[in-house]
Amino acid sequence: MQEHLELLIPIITLPQFRKILAEVVSEEINKNHNYHTEPETEKLYTIREACKYLGLSKPTIYSLMKEGKLKSTYLGINRLRFQKQDLLAYINSGRK
Repeated sequence: MQEHLELLIPIITLPQFRKILAEVVSEEINKNHNYHTEPETEKLYTIREACKYLGLSKPTIYSLMKEGKLKSTYLGINRLRFQKQDLLAYINSGRK
């Protein structure tokens, strides 16, 4: 019985195993990467990210929101977010 089991189990070296494992992991990452990728316009930015993206301060961002010049979304208490499409719309409006 032992003789038959040895024939069924291929013997590979540690470097061969590492190479095979790396290939399998890489394939899975690449396969799943496209599944989880969101279109650019669906990314939600924090106030800090929006400030950096637009080159504006927090008070300016809040003023633009109040004036209706910059659209934002609240995801709950203290969870203000901006869609990239809204940040781009503000930029394309001439930044008035």
